[in-house]
Amino acid sequence: MHLRRGIGSLLLMSAAVVGTGCARAADFIPGDRNQAQATPRPTPPPILAPPILPPARLQLGERTTTSALNVSDAELAGSVVRLEARQGTNLLRVGTGVVVDQQQRLILTSYQIVEPYAGDGSRAYGSLEVAVTRAVGEAATSTYLAQVVRAEPALGLAVVRATKRIDGAALAPGEFDLPAAPLGDSARATRGDAVRILGYPGMEEVNPESGRLVASEGSVLGFRGDTGIPGVAWIKTQARVPSGQNGAPVFDQRGRVLGLMLQGSYTPTAPAGQTRPVALATRLIDEARQAGPEASYVAPLFRRPAYSPGPIISRPVFAENALEGASGDLFDYTESYPDTLSTLHYEFLVQGATPGVIIDERWYLNGVLQDGLSSSVPWAMSQFEVVTDRLRAPSGRTLQAGVWRLELWAENQQRAAAEVYVGSSTSTRSRGTVSDFQVGATANIEGKIKDSARATSNQVVFSFNYANAAGVHQLKWTVFRDGRAVYTSPIVPWEGGTSGTWWVGYSPGTAIGAGTWEVEVQFDGQVVGSDGAKVF
Repeated sequence: MHLRRGIGSLLLMSAAVVGTGCARAADFIPGDRNQAQATPRPTPPPILAPPILPPARLQLGERTTTSALNVSDAELAGSVVRLEARQGTNLLRVGTGVVVDQQQRLILTSYQIVEPYAGDGSRAYGSLEVAVTRAVGEAATSTYLAQVVRAEPALGLAVVRATKRIDGAALAPGEFDLPAAPLGDSARATRGDAVRILGYPGMEEVNPESGRLVASEGSVLGFRGDTGIPGVAWIKTQARVPSGQNGAPVFDQRGRVLGLMLQGSYTPTAPAGQTRPVALATRLIDEARQAGPEASYVAPLFRRPAYSPGPIISRPVFAENALEGASGDLFDYTESYPDTLSTLHYEFLVQGATPGVIIDERWYLNGVLQDGLSSSVPWAMSQFEVVTDRLRAPSGRTLQAGVWRLELWAENQQRAAAEVYVGSSTSTRSRGTVSDFQVGATANIEGKIKDSARATSNQVVFSFNYANAAGVHQLKWTVFRDGRAVYTSPIVPWEGGTSGTWWVGYSPGTAIGAGTWEVEVQFDGQVVGSDGAKVF
């Protein structure tokens, strides 16, 4: 592969962009619309075109004067809380949330902060605390205990309820007196709208500001979509806020919640830099209200990818079109295109990359590496950026039909990958297969069964091998006991890549009991396998 000079990718920091004269290799001659079949050709000659680079952007804690805001920090501060996941006295995760229902004591936050399971299926923390302050600049004090009521893992959102005082005593009626923030209409957000973000910087004990409420201002710069999510999936701002503001509310000019700041994946050192619109949280909030005061969330029990130090890169998404002008917004997100496609747009998130780290884009057509389209770029941007780029055929020509695969590598490890299908029948898509099921009580982070399942076990897990799953987006499973469905998981993002070993499970909260335990696994809504075993 070759090294792009300068910044070869179109690195879009959720901001306006300007053209430069550096060389890049995203435009190429991949094929001809008259070709009857795809014929992979390694290293096609590139056509050089200028990259698009970002201007300066908002730094951590910096304030701007984009336009007037009609509410003060003091008016917003009371509804913003700090969430602390602890094991005994040890602080394990820290995030921010916003009160959305005072009477029912409901707080909207990031699921990454409150997810109850670790990657190996063990409990991630023992207690969830809500720390409170009433003013920006003041430190929060742990005041309540809380539990998760409802969550949407695929969207990274959760609703928790304050249940007790911090000492474990019951709450008296009206004792939870934090004001609820009104919800805004994120569908009406437009470019240039002023926003304000309130949250807590992080968990670094050496930083005296880590537990203090801080405010930042910015503006709406554009919007992003995602495969499988109708409408706007993300609101782009120039804000990059500390990790403790994962889950922080983004307020509009009138003090209404426009969305939540989220990380791409939880880490205590990288910033949060993307906004999930509140429109995607309203159903979740309504479900939490209707669930009743004793409701608790039964979280999906499943494997997570093994931790790998270094940058976190999101799965790339593809789009057929992009807006002209400075915003660079993509639209028409999908992964199947006709053979008339001439330009393929794509974007992905890079979180936690340090300057100089090599980020590789490796393109394959029908399994053959396209070296001339691939690139290696030394990272020269911040620790949270959205990379947007395109493959474009010359005028009058089209992308070669077939299965295109983009792999994203950092520090010699593959971090993410996705496939897109141009002019190929749906039968060529990588829908995934599963095999070799095993049943147990616990599994390790590599996906293998660790302990056998017994009637006295408090959970049951199912391990399986998978293959050809590069095109899979979503995972779902149903657990059966003696032929009767006892649990159906929510949809969770598929993070397993092309092949390997995975596991899913069910924890009823008590001993599972003897019987025949089975699981049915779905990839993108289609059943791909089922099996089970007797448990004694």
